[in-house]
Amino acid sequence: MDDTLSILKQAKVIAVVGLSDNPERPSYDVASYLLEHGYTTVPVNPNIREWKGIKAYPSLSDVKVKIDVVDIFRRSEEVGAVVDEAIKVKAKAVWMQLGIVDKEAAARARAAGLKVVMDRCMKIEHMRLVARIPELPGCSLQIEDGKNPINEVRRAISAYLATLSEIKPPKRKESAGPSTRGPQKTKR
Repeated sequence: MDDTLSILKQAKVIAVVGLSDNPERPSYDVASYLLEHGYTTVPVNPNIREWKGIKAYPSLSDVKVKIDVVDIFRRSEEVGAVVDEAIKVKAKAVWMQLGIVDKEAAARARAAGLKVVMDRCMKIEHMRLVARIPELPGCSLQIEDGKNPINEVRRAISAYLATLSEIKPPKRKESAGPSTRGPQKTKR
C-alpha cells in the first residue's frame, strides 16, 4: 500500500534529517520547497545551528515539537539509526529520499505503526500529487543509481523547455493601418 498522498496531505511538521545550510544541496532545495508550501520544517543536523532563521537540532530526540514526518537525507547505511530514533520520538511517518533504501529499517518502522516511503523525493511527489503539476512530457524522472536527483530533475526540466523552444509563434498579420514604427523616410 502506498502512503505517499496521505502523508503529504496529513503532515504539518516535517523534520528534515541531514538538512544542509548549503543552497546547492538537494536537502536545502527540498526543505525550502516544503517550507514555502506551508509545512513546518524542522532542521535536524548536528553541524548547523540554524537554517533560514529556524533553530536546528542535533538529533530528533532534541526536537521539542511533535513530528509528523521524518524526511531522511542520509546515506542508506545510516538510515537504520534515524528510523529507530523516529520510532522513539513517535513520528507518524518516515520518508527516505531518492536513492535511499533500507528495507529492514522500513519493516521496523511499519511494525511500530509508522507509514513509510522509500526512494522518492518529497518535493517531486508533492508537486505531482498535491500541487498537481503534471509530469513533463517526454521526460523521465526515473533516477539512475549514483546520480544526483536534483540534477536529474533539472535535466528533465531543461529537456522539456527545449521542446517548447521548438514551437514557433504564429506569424503576425500585417496591419493595413498607419505604421506605428516612428517616422518613415519618404522618396523625393
